[in-house]
Amino acid sequence: MQLASVPKLLTCSALAFFVGYVLYTPIAHGVTGPHPEPLSIDQLIAHTIGLLVVSGLVLSAQLWALEQPLSSNRLRLVLGSVLFVSAFWLGWYTLGPPMNLFSYIVLATAAWVSPRHVVGGGCSRLVS
Repeated sequence: MQLASVPKLLTCSALAFFVGYVLYTPIAHGVTGPHPEPLSIDQLIAHTIGLLVVSGLVLSAQLWALEQPLSSNRLRLVLGSVLFVSAFWLGWYTLGPPMNLFSYIVLATAAWVSPRHVVGGGCSRLVS
């Protein structure tokens, strides 16, 4: 990947992450309310659904920035989402907050699962 496409990828990721977390908050915390330790089953489900929304948006935006069609990258979307959610819960239940935030490294790098990268186009059209 050439350096020229890095700003596009970062812009897409940041915009999708913002939109994802605007949606995540009411899904994960608005539906089930504030959570004690440990989380109830309802809260686990709500948080997981919210995390899947975030990862789906961010990974789709990353693929769009790289001009890679979603239809041929479904497996990457699924694997990236599963890795993100798994890393979040692994961090939460092994080391506790804020260690679950290391899962965002997985989310930020999930578009790089494949060596096929195309420079140009994508999400930058939204902000240019």
